[in-house]
Amino acid sequence: MRAGLGFALVENVGYILMQPTLTGQIEVWMLRAFLAVPGHAMWTGMIGALAAQRRFDKRGLGPRRRLPARGRVPRRLRVSVFAREPLRLEGYDTLSKALAAVPILMTVLASSCFAGLARHALQLDDRDAAVRAARALSSSAHDAATTALPSARPAI
Repeated sequence: MRAGLGFALVENVGYILMQPTLTGQIEVWMLRAFLAVPGHAMWTGMIGALAAQRRFDKRGLGPRRRLPARGRVPRRLRVSVFAREPLRLEGYDTLSKALAAVPILMTVLASSCFAGLARHALQLDDRDAAVRAARALSSSAHDAATTALPSARPAI
């Protein structure tokens, strides 16, 4: 997630410096603080969780399947943000205002998805720990049973 947050920092500074007025800079700063920073953390976390699932469980999204957070989701976020002003200038005020909700909804959706991935990972860890504990118990019970049996030594 650190890589995603580092990228968000660089990207935020670039977007803020592109604004010609202080009001624009403050507006961009506030929007990016509430949407871009958590968004980058969640997108990176989801990619990491899915990659780890593929690596350790041998299932899930792999190199042939596209990761949803890698390109399509952030691209849709950018389109919804950058298309607002041209739509407003063309007279589509209602559509422009409706697109303002897309980044918020997608960030909430990403948060929910990331929480679900985290819960699933914890359940898998608990299951793996239970399997290891059961194996340890059965092997220790087997060891105890074999040592309790009288040995059949030939008499000399």
